[in-house]
Amino acid sequence: MGSVKNSISEAQALTGLFREVLKSAIASGELKAQVIGKGWRVKRNDLKAY
Repeated sequence: MGSVKNSISEAQALTGLFREVLKSAIASGELKAQVIGKGWRVKRNDLKAY
């Protein structure tokens, strides 16, 4: 399950963090993510580690 990739909206719902906080963490490299299609995707394990 750790390889499940969540959108920013899904990550926001799972963590309760604001979208801006997640995007800032991605931009700074604190949270690993990759662009798939038109949106960012975050692995569930990376989200838990953050």
